[in-house]
Amino acid sequence: MTITGKRMKRSGAGDRRVTEETPVTQVDLKPLNVYRSAILHEPIEEIVEVSNDGVPIYTSKSYACVGESACVVQLPFGTLKGSISADEAYIAGLCNHGQTVFYHRCTECTLQEQTTFFNPPLRYVPSHTAVIFSGGQRCILVMGSRTLQTILVPADQSILPRCQCIASVDGNLKTYVLDASGLFYHVTYDTGDWYQVLADGEITQRSALGLHETLLAADARRALFLMRKGHSLVLTQGAIEFPLPVYVLDTDRVKVMWGESDMLYIQIGTTDLVPSLTAVQISTGAVLDTKFPTGVAPGTLREFQTLYANGGTLVHNNGVYRLDSAVSDALSV
Repeated sequence: MTITGKRMKRSGAGDRRVTEETPVTQVDLKPLNVYRSAILHEPIEEIVEVSNDGVPIYTSKSYACVGESACVVQLPFGTLKGSISADEAYIAGLCNHGQTVFYHRCTECTLQEQTTFFNPPLRYVPSHTAVIFSGGQRCILVMGSRTLQTILVPADQSILPRCQCIASVDGNLKTYVLDASGLFYHVTYDTGDWYQVLADGEITQRSALGLHETLLAADARRALFLMRKGHSLVLTQGAIEFPLPVYVLDTDRVKVMWGESDMLYIQIGTTDLVPSLTAVQISTGAVLDTKFPTGVAPGTLREFQTLYANGGTLVHNNGVYRLDSAVSDALSV
């Protein structure tokens, strides 16, 4: 496998990334309409995440919901909105200022399913959750600094949830990455510790990463991993490394998602209102640079800077973007 292309850098004016030699093809991204402006009677405050299926998770002052679903979750006391996660059937998060895990089964009925609460044994307060479903089993991953544990969610609602596994971890949470298979998560810490978490709640430790390496994307089935090493992005396959021709500044935030046909989309954003998007097609090494044509999508919080991406959807500055079909067409040439 050969990676081709020119080295890229950000211009001093904060515009799109430019190449030192031949510019690459430009392709537009079109902002999606934000269809939901309110949850019940409350206006939307922000989009806090996207679900495992790439659907935006909306929150208002008191409620959360996934996409345009009629199922609405009333946020418990002390909910950490940044902790909320979801798949096609459940919404989960942390409440009581991080001390309690809650989850809610999504149905077509509004507020008719009771939210379940669970108080896991905690040494340190977690900050994030993730929902994993595979083989008929579902668990909620609870993580944060010095914290990594799983809670099994029984299919039978008459059975209480239970803590399945607690890992002894040190350091601060660095990244949690959904594998390309969608069947498990990779969780890394700034100590270099690297764990895989399965839907049955089991936690397996992998070989440690270097202290200056950051895991951005993973496809364990094919042994493909995207790492950030200093100012460089490196795609590894087994022991072979393929440096990508992209220069990443210290201030750049990088978010990655897997698309169709094994396409790997890399969102590189700084404080620009119009961030750059670089798409790398693994099979051919084609490199494409693009930018948003109209800045941010309509949103109530223009300065909401967190980047989230999954399943072909980008959430940035409170705007929701989906990759235009022209991206795939250009890369297939």
